[in-house]
Amino acid sequence: MCYNRDMNIPLPPLSVLEERYEYSIITGEVRHKAPATNRVKAGDVITRLNANGYIGTSVDGTQYLLARIIWKLVTGDDPGDLTVEHENRVRTNNAWHNLTLKTMPQQAQNKQFVIESPY
Repeated sequence: MCYNRDMNIPLPPLSVLEERYEYSIITGEVRHKAPATNRVKAGDVITRLNANGYIGTSVDGTQYLLARIIWKLVTGDDPGDLTVEHENRVRTNNAWHNLTLKTMPQQAQNKQFVIESPY
């Protein structure tokens, strides 16, 4: 599964994200507000990992990293050319206090400290 790492591809409108997802800033979990497919029910937590260990989801057939969607849900802003970094290096920990915006060079400095996902 391929997720959009091209920072020039904008995220869906905030209204679409707010209609589909419910985010807990404390736990970092994102739940579907309504059934998305026959297998995805309302209330299901998004947990699908990509090959790099990040959680992602599909919006209208386009794959996105969940941390980027979370950033827009909370701030209303698309991260654009910036990356959403997990401060504690756990790629599945999307709690709000753990997410920060970084430039690609800033994030590259931290790649050596990545911690494996507990999933």
